[in-house]
Amino acid sequence: MAVNLTVRAEIIDITRHRPAAGEAFLVDTNVWWWVAYAFAPELPEEKKPRPYQLSAYPDFLKRAKVAGARLHWSPLTWPELAHHIERTECEMAKYYGSPEGNNPKAYRHNDATERARVVQVISDSWLEIEALGTPLSDVVLSPSSIVEAAALQQQAALDGYDLFLALALKRANITGIVTDDGDFATVPGIRLFTANRTVLRAAGL
Repeated sequence: MAVNLTVRAEIIDITRHRPAAGEAFLVDTNVWWWVAYAFAPELPEEKKPRPYQLSAYPDFLKRAKVAGARLHWSPLTWPELAHHIERTECEMAKYYGSPEGNNPKAYRHNDATERARVVQVISDSWLEIEALGTPLSDVVLSPSSIVEAAALQQQAALDGYDLFLALALKRANITGIVTDDGDFATVPGIRLFTANRTVLRAAGL
């Protein structure tokens, strides 16, 4: 089913934008995933990222670094990334016939060697992210930030993690967010740097 996006953000096509020194970007978890998770290109076809995701986003981050732009990650990126990696590894275990792959709890607890491997994959991925970016210090989780997130939810179609990323972006007053997630197109007052063709078409680009 087609997604009917209400575009409220400023949309920038990353394949056309030339990053410059002085720019600063918050990089969403999905982009870090394609850059840092070593096994993403090796996943089965039905689970593998689309070719443009594996090329456009890593290329943009590389060009941004060469230009002297700053790349940021949020502290919220780590739990989201760790969850995504563990879930993917569990799905792969099921795909290749492991009985533990049918039960995420069994996968987490029943094979100590496999558990250690997954933890190492998460650690290696995070080291890659830390090598490329720096933390966005303006992410504060507090009762007042929950109130702000709930208010933003009335305007923008974002999930819980992304509401806090959007708030962090607004507080930090940086160039914009690099993401393939079209939900961010619904956030007023931000700049969305993307290669998502659905978003680009909705913005008339």
